[in-house]
Amino acid sequence: MASNPMFSIVIPAYNAEATLAETLESVLAQAFRDFEVVVVDDGSTDATSAIVGGFVENDSRIHLISKENGGIGSAYNAGIASSKGEWIVMLSADDLLMPTHLAELAEKIEVSPEADLISVNGYYLFDDGQRSIVYEKEPWFGSDSCSLENLLDRCFFPVGAAFSRQAYFDAGGFETRLYAEDYYLFLRILALGYTHAYISTPLAIHRRNRRQRSSAGLAMREGDIATLERVRDEFPLTADECKACEAAIARHRKNIGIRKVLYRILGSNATEKLITLLRGE
Repeated sequence: MASNPMFSIVIPAYNAEATLAETLESVLAQAFRDFEVVVVDDGSTDATSAIVGGFVENDSRIHLISKENGGIGSAYNAGIASSKGEWIVMLSADDLLMPTHLAELAEKIEVSPEADLISVNGYYLFDDGQRSIVYEKEPWFGSDSCSLENLLDRCFFPVGAAFSRQAYFDAGGFETRLYAEDYYLFLRILALGYTHAYISTPLAIHRRNRRQRSSAGLAMREGDIATLERVRDEFPLTADECKACEAAIARHRKNIGIRKVLYRILGSNATEKLITLLRGE
């Protein structure tokens, strides 16, 4: 194995004692072995650091960074700053990678050398043990890549996404003051002219709790609007890209308006539960 691994899997962790061990086990089960893991304890008050410490003792590829709480974007930036891999793989402390995730990423990189941003298909795992696939069909009309116009319309499934170190630095890293810090980074990478590639195989698992309902539905869409407005103002978008951007902003604003009305009538938890049921999730 080279001194600098091919992949650095960076995991921000805040009070993640309930799920972090399983997340790390899914990484260590990878068929492709040329990787390191950087876990960033973002000011946890539980046993997060102790759990990682046990893994560090048994595997030199796992590293722990501890810092004051600063949010997901700040944690990713800190982890990437101390990492050495050619490619950065994003992973939350409660999500999982399928055993062939890194192997298929490595294969995609070999056959698509023009790509500096890669995303995968995946599963939603619910608290009752059921899971559903994220994309039943190709999300971009059968294409194996997402254009900036596509991404302005909506973000792809981000769990297990990977980007080259050069693309990350050219894009300025993660914004620490935005709710949608990952979406903003992806948009800036493509706006700079980098290319995306997509793997249709489900390779990552995102946990979702059917019973947990809150104003996150509003916060996500408000964060997406702020992200889209910043990209629109910062980059010379084409006419079609501007059209996609404005259409997405309008859609999010309409969604927020509907949610606010329903929140007043039903309450936030009941509204989010209803929306989830209507979507069949």
